[in-house]
Amino acid sequence: MPFSDRLDAFQLPPGFKLSYLTGRARDWYIDLPLKMIDTYQQTADTFVAKFGTTVQKRMPLRVFVAEVFAQMRDRQLLPVLRRMRGNPGKRDQNCYCEYHKEQGHNTNECRILRMEIEKLI
Repeated sequence: MPFSDRLDAFQLPPGFKLSYLTGRARDWYIDLPLKMIDTYQQTADTFVAKFGTTVQKRMPLRVFVAEVFAQMRDRQLLPVLRRMRGNPGKRDQNCYCEYHKEQGHNTNECRILRMEIEKLI
């Protein structure tokens, strides 16, 4: 039995709503012709082809951390920082943390900075 027939035959509980779809996406789903789609994957592929270009791209976390750090630094929202822990001789000398002003890890990978950002959010 095609997927669309199985969906059509499936009895939804009273009061069930497609709350996860809204607006144009919901209208598109409701207006799909019967027997057009045979599998869930085909439904997903068709949906992405229709709406995939309108999905907002998220900023990578590393870029977000760097941007928030710059804003926090400029507004003087950062607490007085402590020196990095651990043996300085074992740190990666190719990486520099603008927050700690020391070599050892990149600013974007700084756990202490991420915790400070989380406190402000």
